[in-house]
Amino acid sequence: MSGKGNISNQSTENAFAILEFLISQPEPLKLTDIAKSLGMNASTVSRYVTALQTCGYVEQDPKTSRYSATIKICELANRFMRHFDIADLAHPFVQEISDYFGETSCFSVERDNHVFYIDIVVSSSRTLMNVQRVGNSAPLHSTAAGKLFLTNYSPVQLQKLFEKNPLVKFTDTTIVSPELLMAELDRIRAAGFSIDDGENEPGIKCIAYPIFNGSGKVAASISITGPSFRLSEEWSEEKQRYLADTAHLLSLKIQKLGNFNI
Repeated sequence: MSGKGNISNQSTENAFAILEFLISQPEPLKLTDIAKSLGMNASTVSRYVTALQTCGYVEQDPKTSRYSATIKICELANRFMRHFDIADLAHPFVQEISDYFGETSCFSVERDNHVFYIDIVVSSSRTLMNVQRVGNSAPLHSTAAGKLFLTNYSPVQLQKLFEKNPLVKFTDTTIVSPELLMAELDRIRAAGFSIDDGENEPGIKCIAYPIFNGSGKVAASISITGPSFRLSEEWSEEKQRYLADTAHLLSLKIQKLGNFNI
């Protein structure tokens, strides 16, 4: 029985090897070219290719008799991505940061020119009265995460954005000058992280790090939020490095899924 199982597994592996090879090729190939490239017997390849054709993953050009992969594999990938919740991937990192700092940790993305919170962990040891909630949104210009997203914008795009969405003053420290905000974005790009120290809510500080996609754009943000006095007193180089390293690891995980809009 084990012998049959090994044969069956090998057949499956060969079929997937052919499919993956065809997907990687820029042009359709002859059966003999597939067999030669994979080191298989042509008759064996023919059998697997026929099975893949029957399942809809491979097609043959009737004029050239060459084979290529179909878009069915893309359809499967799209179905998978629709069901895949990026918050599930990010949550262990958000939880880890909250536990490490003993503060509220957030994972957010940009939606409709606003920060949109898709995962939040509130520390069990310390509560925050005006805590963000999953599904809530916040302005870009007055939040640490939002300013990270603004670094994706060109000067022209920023100008258009400011014309459409005037910079509202929420506290005494909110930046409402386009020139000053652009200078702040330059500092954020150089530093690699963003800080909102009472700019959105008095007495509340947020430190956010970018989550990059494969194109080097800020696709999301992971951050900690707490009272300004506590985060200022307890902030250290070690904690800064920890948050930066965690954001980097999450970026790598997201990049493995490909360049898609979160």
